[in-house]
Amino acid sequence: MTGYSHMRERIVPQFMRVLHENGPTHISKISARTAEILGLTPQEAALRYQGRNANESRTEWQYQNAWVAAELKKAGMVTTNNRGVYELTDDGCRVMSWMEPITLQTIREDAKRRSSRI
Repeated sequence: MTGYSHMRERIVPQFMRVLHENGPTHISKISARTAEILGLTPQEAALRYQGRNANESRTEWQYQNAWVAAELKKAGMVTTNNRGVYELTDDGCRVMSWMEPITLQTIREDAKRRSSRI
């Protein structure tokens, strides 16, 4: 398996699920737990991220989880008060209560609806 950008849709609900079940959680633990939930092998989870910086220390999996975290934060679903520690916002908790599959499209549509009300 090369690259995980195609898995972002699958990471989103698991990322939020981890926060819903555990409360504030560091991104490294979220990344490890989402890999476990989605059944990644240790070898798959350890693939190095091939970004612009040759000295990149993150794995591809960590990079994708960080990308999802940034999108969720931008959409108002999660917040971070301490570096790397994320938790659900009230809106994130509301979304989790819907108990339906969450996709990036769902989150983006919700963010657009909320921003159009401002």
